Amino acid sequence: MKSQGYRTPALRRRSFLTVTGASVAAMIGASGCSRPEDAGGGTEGSALTVTWWGEGDQNTRQSDAIAAFAEDRGVEIETQPTNFEGYFDRLATQVAGGNAPDVFQLYMPTMGEYADRNALHDLSEFLGETIDDTNLETGAIEGSLLEDQLFFLPLGLSTQPALIYDRTVFAELGAPDPDPDWTLDDYVTLLESLTDALGSDGFGSAEFGGDGIVFEAFVRSKGKEAFTTDGALAFESDDLREWLQFWEDLRQRELVVHPRLIEGSGFEASPLITGQAPIAYAYSSKGIQGYASLTDHDLDFLPFPRYDASTDRRELVAPVEWMGLAAESPSHQLGAELLNFLVNDEGAARAMGIGHGVPVNNQIREAFAASGELDPLVQKVYDNVAEAIEFSTPRPMYPAGASELLGGTDPVIDRVNQQVAYGEATVGEATEQFFSEAERLLG
Repeated sequence: MKSQGYRTPALRRRSFLTVTGASVAAMIGASGCSRPEDAGGGTEGSALTVTWWGEGDQNTRQSDAIAAFAEDRGVEIETQPTNFEGYFDRLATQVAGGNAPDVFQLYMPTMGEYADRNALHDLSEFLGETIDDTNLETGAIEGSLLEDQLFFLPLGLSTQPALIYDRTVFAELGAPDPDPDWTLDDYVTLLESLTDALGSDGFGSAEFGGDGIVFEAFVRSKGKEAFTTDGALAFESDDLREWLQFWEDLRQRELVVHPRLIEGSGFEASPLITGQAPIAYAYSSKGIQGYASLTDHDLDFLPFPRYDASTDRRELVAPVEWMGLAAESPSHQLGAELLNFLVNDEGAARAMGIGHGVPVNNQIREAFAASGELDPLVQKVYDNVAEAIEFSTPRPMYPAGASELLGGTDPVIDRVNQQVAYGEATVGEATEQFFSEAERLLG
């Protein structure tokens, strides 16, 4: 048996996220928000206030893009960039107090909460006029609709999830690059080969059983979705039972890294970086930069496997972050002009880099990809999206309650997967618990 180490929390995408869907809902309040005419999210005299979170140099890049818009329009814009930690605490407090920023950023697990409580303005009236959608990726717009309303404009595109493998380790082991048309059975066969070659100190892959975005890829590989367009679960208990059992079998066979062997969180704790396994994942393809910053190995992408030989390859190229307009903002027109600038101006796209993924504007994205000027790692992200988009179909928007179920910190799917991993529940019991929680959260 391989060393099991000490039990530590499983790696999570956002281990520092402190606001769940339930607390967002509570802080915003069921009756929506109100905003006095003289109250705004920023200082007196600013035409717009804009807030978002970013990592690394992303805040500086986005500030530069917004500053270019402000200079072009001759207006003052107050920017309120921050890091992810605490962002939703502050935003929920601002919205609940009627002091929301005019323009603010959201991501999938929280978007349904804000739309459900009338905190956002429908952008549909601006689409095709103020917001030029001529060159915007159609699937990104369709995938941003919530009950046929467009509350959020996507800022970029990424493949989700992004399986990432260490080509340097593969070469050292004599393992060929996997066929992108592979199946789950092929994935297991590869893990067997890698684990055997690595010996007692290694595993074929990190474990993904508790991650909602990877589970969503699994149900989509079966031709289903995570949610329906009216906010209900779109998969069956048998789908989750099969998923949990799949990972339990791999853990028992020691083909994937058991959660107890993960010490810490973030990219630094990933088995791809600690040397425990040559396959890991990121929430989206832009995440490869986080891994690459910690290793000099050659990293590349793998598509999520097809369910079996009878099913088609099905990818998800979708936005990672969106921006919306506060419902009570007095500056909807100017806010819409800013959103149009961020997605349709080449200079803005160049300034922001791939902080939100590759540009959602097809013309800009294709021009950048063909320019020969991109950093090699960034070029891989562009190439990955270009390949995956051929197999991508939009997914329904996550409803209110989804953040506690599949996203955010400590989601239900992670808890039940951990319970199975540590022998605290059977697969059947974990599945029953998940669906009981889903009924409570989704209604």
